[in-house]
Amino acid sequence: MLPSLLTTQVVGVATVGAAVALFMGAELDTIANAAWVLATLLAVFATLDFALTRRAWREADVRMSRRLPSAFAIGVKKLVHLQFESAGNRGWQCQVFDHGDPSLRVAGLPARFGIFAGKRTDVAYEVVPTRRGEISFAPADVRLRSLFGLVELMVRVGDSETRRVYPDFAQVARYAWLAGDRRLQEIGIKTYQQRGEGTDFKQLAEYRYGDPVRHIDWKATLRQNKAILREFQDERDQCVMLLVDCGRRMRAYDAEGAIGSGHFDQVLNAVMLLSYVALKQGDAVGALTFGTPVGEERIFPPRKGAHALNALMGELYSVQPTPTHSDYL
Repeated sequence: MLPSLLTTQVVGVATVGAAVALFMGAELDTIANAAWVLATLLAVFATLDFALTRRAWREADVRMSRRLPSAFAIGVKKLVHLQFESAGNRGWQCQVFDHGDPSLRVAGLPARFGIFAGKRTDVAYEVVPTRRGEISFAPADVRLRSLFGLVELMVRVGDSETRRVYPDFAQVARYAWLAGDRRLQEIGIKTYQQRGEGTDFKQLAEYRYGDPVRHIDWKATLRQNKAILREFQDERDQCVMLLVDCGRRMRAYDAEGAIGSGHFDQVLNAVMLLSYVALKQGDAVGALTFGTPVGEERIFPPRKGAHALNALMGELYSVQPTPTHSDYL
């Protein structure tokens, strides 16, 4: 229970009145008795107001639900919605403060709002995650004005919830957008089929001027009585294994205080982009961390398919650089 603004004003006016009366020559005992009577009456009414308000709040059965994104990305602004519903027939004037994770930058709290009978009230505020990993939301504190305005109550509503903060997928999305055939044509890039590249055999073809002589198949040339060339294609169905350094050198920042500027965050961005490109070409992608204390390594077996990138990030999203020296041998 906290004194309200009205109670504070009453006490202030009484204090000023007592000082004026004392200055005008009133007896100190008279002023003390009057102050005692006023304080007693104020305490009695405040206690009664507190009890009635607490009872009415319980009868109203006010509930709060928190609407959160399914996941967050580091440095990306998101809205968190708090929805209040009351089963009673009385309105309330409130102030809410939601207990988000300490790693969140919050704007818009505490927020003042009103709860109306039979209606849903929505309160929104902004959060920006500053680090990857799992974040938690504790029940929110609501500062409630009493029925007669003499005191304010502090009540806790809602449930505890957790969410994950992933690396920012903006670079992957930007690459996927630019890699479309139509967009490549729009920005003036033309694609041509490469011949004679890679190491996987593709087919035999007739030799053309400019083709590398070392790729001529002499047996086929003798059989066909003309120059025949072996054509190769880029390697397919490869296994790409990424080694992620989690040592102390990865704890550095390019810009101190800037979100996502840590060297390890940039490493994970590169891991996402490289994995996306490899998976797009049909390769299998896996990952292994090193530079961590013994027993804390993360191993992601090579996988293929569209869901492999999400599974990879689900394994690496919470990894943080450690004070351990990395051993490259």
